[in-house]
Amino acid sequence: MPRPVYIICSESGSEDAQTGLVSHYHVIEKLRVVDFAQLQRQGAAVLVPTNMFRATAVWMRTEDDPPEQEFEFETAFYMPPDGEELVVQKGRFFFTPEKPLYRMMVSGQSSPLPAPGLLRVENRVRRVGAKEWIRQDFPIIVETIEPAQPPEPTPTPS
Repeated sequence: MPRPVYIICSESGSEDAQTGLVSHYHVIEKLRVVDFAQLQRQGAAVLVPTNMFRATAVWMRTEDDPPEQEFEFETAFYMPPDGEELVVQKGRFFFTPEKPLYRMMVSGQSSPLPAPGLLRVENRVRRVGAKEWIRQDFPIIVETIEPAQPPEPTPTPS
């Protein structure tokens, strides 16, 4: 079975066209979110920001993996607070003799998270037709912060 090499979540990244090497920018270890529901209850107008999000997982072929073996993969987010699973990507792949590594990426904009806790991004692989997955995951701490208070208006001279 393939061997997990790494999984990482970042805001963005790039791939060098000549070498195929990947760079990850602004790795996400912790998300700090504002309780927008509290602001709405207070009557505040709320603009909900979204963040760019990119999950990259890499797997390596082992000697036990024949070149004709097809694999399937999934990428899932486990959302706080209760770990509800949201599958965001599915696919199939082969390793080739020239490329013993296989990279999967999913990117997009994140929506507001329902609660603080642990957001877990998981990538899993199995042989087509097999039941058991091999998994690797990336945990992200989600904490709630107090919204910034607007500055007091400055009186204008009459």
